[in-house]
Amino acid sequence: MFDAVAPRYDLLNRVLSLGIDRRWRRDAVHALGLKPGDLLVDICGGTGDLALEAGRQVPGVRTVNLDLSPLMLRRYAARTAGADGTGPMPAAALAARATPPAPAVVADAMRLPLRSGVATAASIGFGIRNVPDRRLALTEMHRLLVPGGRLVVLEFALPAPAIRRPYLFYLRHVMPRVAALISPAPAAYRYLGDSIAAFPAPAVFAELIAGAGFTRVSRAPLTFGIAVRYLAIKP
Repeated sequence: MFDAVAPRYDLLNRVLSLGIDRRWRRDAVHALGLKPGDLLVDICGGTGDLALEAGRQVPGVRTVNLDLSPLMLRRYAARTAGADGTGPMPAAALAARATPPAPAVVADAMRLPLRSGVATAASIGFGIRNVPDRRLALTEMHRLLVPGGRLVVLEFALPAPAIRRPYLFYLRHVMPRVAALISPAPAAYRYLGDSIAAFPAPAVFAELIAGAGFTRVSRAPLTFGIAVRYLAIKP
């Protein structure tokens, strides 16, 4: 499904969120408090939004972009090749980059191909909802972090009751119709709405993070609770 949506994935993210998703990702990366030389592993990283945002915010940070979809990672490679994605970036431009593109690795979030204690920070943006065994994935993220390492999770949620009904109408009726005009796989956006409605409430998911061994788990609602940023520490 994610291979099918990859060609128009970034465009639809911007259209369907009215561009607000960029603000959410900036907030998530800022919350990690990264420093030059830190290693951020982005799980379910797709086309690289969080990895690229980390490079923009913190020149010198190291990143690895992991995703199960090869075509999502191919799209990420195109984004890092140049402004239009049609060819390699000139050598002079590459040399001038403060942070090189993140390595892109096809990987399952439940079986991360990294040794234990390798990463300063880990992130997963709008991906944990799609993982069959979320506890196992969170345990894997805990494993790869150094003691004191930080985890940030961005995920959709059902917003405040005052706007929940119109939001659900948007998810179930408006979003799939807009997606059908742009995406070659509009059924994926019907799945998106269903998966958001079925995802655990923020308090419940925060408990799941703590159950994977993390401490100081906090959650911050974004844009009336449409999305939630979870932050946690490996003790």
